[in-house]
Amino acid sequence: MYEILVFWILAGTTQAILTPDLDEGFPHINFFKYWLEHAGLVVYIFYATVIYNMRPTVKSIFKSFAAIQVYLLLIIGVNWVLGSNYLFIAHKPEHASLLDAFGDWPYYILVEELIMLPYFYLIYLALKRPKSTNLS
Repeated sequence: MYEILVFWILAGTTQAILTPDLDEGFPHINFFKYWLEHAGLVVYIFYATVIYNMRPTVKSIFKSFAAIQVYLLLIIGVNWVLGSNYLFIAHKPEHASLLDAFGDWPYYILVEELIMLPYFYLIYLALKRPKSTNLS
């Protein structure tokens, strides 16, 4: 799960932290809930990376990408049944976000798909194990 979640959390939660989709501000309970969930996910993945010495591999990038395609199809169905907008698939968030720079629906979804693999690769580079040097 780490191999998949490291990319989902760091790539997906980055936008949520930089451009929060909040209707209520401080000190509303939803404000605290939002930040606890999103910041907590980032803390969790860094905890797993540092404390358990887990690292993604290049293969992890493709596993995560494939898993998110399956998840996307599932969420499209959930959104259709519930009339919801999970993953902002049905429409962009009401508040300004990075998605505004990616065009109108459905084009912003395609742009996200195109930038996902390079973005995952950058995350991989940031977290990969450093090469050990043998000084003897």
